Amino acid sequence: MTGRDLARKIVGRHNVHLSAHSDRYDPLCQRVYLTIGTMMGTNCEALMTAAHECVHRLQHVRGERMGPRWFTPLRVWREWRAWIEAYRLARPYLPEPDQGDARAMKWRAFSYL
Repeated sequence: MTGRDLARKIVGRHNVHLSAHSDRYDPLCQRVYLTIGTMMGTNCEALMTAAHECVHRLQHVRGERMGPRWFTPLRVWREWRAWIEAYRLARPYLPEPDQGDARAMKWRAFSYL
């Protein structure tokens, strides 16, 4: 499964677009933009990044306060919650870690969530 496949599964087919610069969620047009590495990646990092940006879309749809662009305690809390929810959504699709994949092993360490 690629990052694009996971993002389309979470937020729908028409809300995922290619970005040249960064992975982000645009609240004005309610679209998730993913770089080519995230979109076509099948590793743990690409899947988690795609899921994280999709969670921002879900937070916006649920009416959660987006917060300011600069880092405040509210923004830090929202980002942390987004990573936890992203892990819960992406967990069934994450590749099994091998001894050489330190990033996958790091994400699998959150098995208590």
